[in-house]
Amino acid sequence: MMKFCRYYKGEEENPFRSSDSPKYAMAFWRLECAWVNGYHPEYTMAQFKKFWPLSKPIFATAGKGLPKSLKDSIASDIICGVNLMAELNPIEVLCAYFGLPYEDPSMVKEVETTAEPEKEPVQEEDEDSFLDEEYRRRKELLKFCRYYHEENESPFDFGIQDTFWGIEKHWVERVSEDTEYEQYLIDSLALDFPDYLSHIVGIPRSLKGNLLEQYEHWYSGTDGFEDWLREYLRNDPSRDLRIV
Repeated sequence: MMKFCRYYKGEEENPFRSSDSPKYAMAFWRLECAWVNGYHPEYTMAQFKKFWPLSKPIFATAGKGLPKSLKDSIASDIICGVNLMAELNPIEVLCAYFGLPYEDPSMVKEVETTAEPEKEPVQEEDEDSFLDEEYRRRKELLKFCRYYHEENESPFDFGIQDTFWGIEKHWVERVSEDTEYEQYLIDSLALDFPDYLSHIVGIPRSLKGNLLEQYEHWYSGTDGFEDWLREYLRNDPSRDLRIV
């Protein structure tokens, strides 16, 4: 992941401390360090909808080839002001991250012209709306979670509920942004349990697949997985799922 970073290179401490450093470099180092280590700042869609149209051309050119999760972290961090002063112009900060010049629109004088007005560009609906779709998908997935409810840290002490919280968190984050990963989980489940364990209801197939993936990792096989899945239901804090 660090091959995509411009500032963070695996250091334990932030190396950007002097006034000679590039502008915002200290904050950008923290941003990339957080991304590499799995922290994703939260933001509201209202904030993002206002920011995205302005940031889209910058990401499309300077951010080409970067992982989507890094772009999302950059945007989230700038919007929320987690590492930056809230009163800063987010587009100016984004330009600084990519080393691009920033021109304040309020300082640009309008040029009078007699030419025909330009036609409104056709919006690329799919590209503009993918973040809205991811947000909608995330909310849909959260409806099936018994333990994870968008907390930054687990509300459970060490134990089986804490384990299930982490699995659900991973499932929501990965599946909401990657439909291919969702299909991979379903296909993996089908290899070992062709009936998708259909007698255990109320759990999406991809979540069962994610639980299976983690179980196989920790227990080196599928023996006992069905009993473990029943533990997932028995320890459910809301206890409204059922086994038929």
